[in-house]
Amino acid sequence: MLRFTWLRSFDAPVMVRVEATADAGLHLTAKELSGAGGYDPGRIARRLERRLSADETARLLALLNETRVLELPPSDACPVAENGDLIIHGDGAHWIIEANGPSGYRYVDRWSAQAPIRDLGLHLIGLTGWTYDRVY
Repeated sequence: MLRFTWLRSFDAPVMVRVEATADAGLHLTAKELSGAGGYDPGRIARRLERRLSADETARLLALLNETRVLELPPSDACPVAENGDLIIHGDGAHWIIEANGPSGYRYVDRWSAQAPIRDLGLHLIGLTGWTYDRVY
């Protein structure tokens, strides 16, 4: 199982889950909620379920292998400025990648993520066909 959660401060949360099927394929389930992730997530506003094609499956597995996202530390170290003060994040989004399989459970959580977490998250969103004007 692979799950991406895009928890945005002022926009609807998005979750994309990919699971293996009995015939070695992959099944995608995506949900977008109606609220704002940082305040009131809301209810399911839209949902998509479909089987990934062989090409989509191959590309996703290659991207996971290339980026090695699941080998990254679970979260960034606590951000501290040069003067020793704690850096407080402003508005943005959590980009959370989770995986559960034979080697156990892994997660990676970044604030307003950059590559490679952003690349994988955008790829998973792209598999839904949904588009977003604001990506942060």
